Amino acid sequence: MNNKLQKTGMGTLTIIAALVVTFLTLDVYRANAGNNKLNEAAYTTSDAEIAAFANYLTEEKEAELNTETWMLNVDNFFMDYHLAESTDAPLGLEAWMKDLNYFGNFAYLETEAEEALNLESWMLNENLFESNATKATTTEVSGQRTPFGRRTMILMTDNDPKLKVEYWMLDYRRWNIK
Repeated sequence: MNNKLQKTGMGTLTIIAALVVTFLTLDVYRANAGNNKLNEAAYTTSDAEIAAFANYLTEEKEAELNTETWMLNVDNFFMDYHLAESTDAPLGLEAWMKDLNYFGNFAYLETEAEEALNLESWMLNENLFESNATKATTTEVSGQRTPFGRRTMILMTDNDPKLKVEYWMLDYRRWNIK
């Protein structure tokens, strides 16, 4: 409530101040309008000022440029670079690169040998990946006839099984990793 009063008060003071300034300006204008000699002196310019302004409007002409001999010499403007191809010796593994004192444990850089992936029998069993409860059912609904043809909507509903809370989901050791 207090904030609204402050805003209203500031708006009112601003309007009053604008009106006072406007009236004072009009009074000064009326006082000067009666004195024509003061107005004429304010708006007259001297011949020197008019001449100075006319100098700004004149077109400037520059001296003509001449062609000099160095401007015609092609060597001053064209550089013929010939880049030589350099071949470096292939980099090799040096003794200091293998030194454990420089890098710590060098064993981290060794790659592990993994077993090849094989196709197992359970991977081919389709029943493991599709369940009768999760198959979607399709329903076709025909609508009214329109000038553009019959409109048909196909409704698909998924029969997802309800989620179950399993033991591993409640195990605090999986979620409180330090």
